Amino acid sequence: MLPRAVIVNAAHAALWPVAHPHMVATPVVTVQTAFLMLTVLLRSVGKVKNVETDALLAQCIEMFNPDSDVAGQATGMWTPISKHPVILALAIKKLIYKSVFTSAAEFREAMAEARAAILRLVNDTENWSELLRKSDRCVFEFDRAAWDTAYARVGADVVRAMQDHDEEPYEEDDGEEVPALPRWLALEQMRLAKQECGT
Repeated sequence: MLPRAVIVNAAHAALWPVAHPHMVATPVVTVQTAFLMLTVLLRSVGKVKNVETDALLAQCIEMFNPDSDVAGQATGMWTPISKHPVILALAIKKLIYKSVFTSAAEFREAMAEARAAILRLVNDTENWSELLRKSDRCVFEFDRAAWDTAYARVGADVVRAMQDHDEEPYEEDDGEEVPALPRWLALEQMRLAKQECGT
């Protein structure tokens, strides 16, 4: 597991803003962008432009209107959809592959499924990292020789990825210095040594 730590951390960092765009600064789909992307969807599933498809497009685009979110939350009548471009792209891809797009409800469902899939991946990366960290702490405490051997095979980037914030030194509010825990210190020494060697 250890050599994959950097890749899994990078995957988590990339997936997090897609799953939680309201919690971090990230691009959101505007009404104009939604119109362009959904027009591609309509063409891809063979919808002819007419009054019916114009109404369907308008219903879907309205979901990206911030005023719609306010009304839905205030009344409790509907849940706002994710506004992240990746979620919209995944939902559109799904509907294209199904070759069916008949209602705004179907579009809303595809958006919800796309976000749920991303959330599962975020949770998977978090659980994987948590398991690795618990295992690493256990091996450090009870089999230091095996721990040293495992880290001898990885680069400084992996060592840095395994340095947990809750083990690093810090200063308390009263100015008292709290030292780093032994595992963090061992990793820091190893990281510096690997950087000097260019590994």
